[in-house]
Amino acid sequence: MSAKKALIFCSASNDIDPQYNQAARQIVRAACLRGYDIVSGGTIKGTMNHVCDEAAACGAQVIGVVPRFMKGLEHPALTDCIWPAKMS
Repeated sequence: MSAKKALIFCSASNDIDPQYNQAARQIVRAACLRGYDIVSGGTIKGTMNHVCDEAAACGAQVIGVVPRFMKGLEHPALTDCIWPAKMS
């Protein structure tokens, strides 16, 4: 696991313009190429899913911060998960 981490939090909605998902993938790829692991919302929903997919494809560690009420929606590529009680 790298000491360098990029935090990328984004949409959990699937109802957004696909260009945002592509932009998120490009940001993740650029961070991974510079040796960063990725910390994100960590679920299979919306742009967070794309972030996790891309980080895993790049070989980065993928750390999710998933509120407990979203149990069952965590992305399967997570290498670690932090389970806060709530979002605030």
